[in-house]
Amino acid sequence: MFSISGISSDPLQSFNSALADGSRVYFTLSYKPRLQMWFLSLAWGSFTVHGLRVCANPNLLEQYSNNLPFGILVRVADGTEPLLLNDFETGRVTLWVLNQADIAAIEAAYEAGS
Repeated sequence: MFSISGISSDPLQSFNSALADGSRVYFTLSYKPRLQMWFLSLAWGSFTVHGLRVCANPNLLEQYSNNLPFGILVRVADGTEPLLLNDFETGRVTLWVLNQADIAAIEAAYEAGS
């Protein structure tokens, strides 16, 4: 698991990150001020997804787990939701890229708690 750093308060930004297997994930993060919400789009190989609402979530990409070897953890320091334009810049909200082992550990923790 590693955090994505360098996210600013720019309402539209694109960046990419390398995975352990050497492939790259391309992200677009956009903020909608009228909704006070962040949205994430990503591309990895031939897989793309557009407009996922960024919310506090142990794996934002869980619904795509059969297609992706990674996940995205959205951590909010105060336990609420990403609402502000500067949430990432201040560090209140962080995005983490999860590998298969991280995803399995999260799933096991949830199964153990239910």
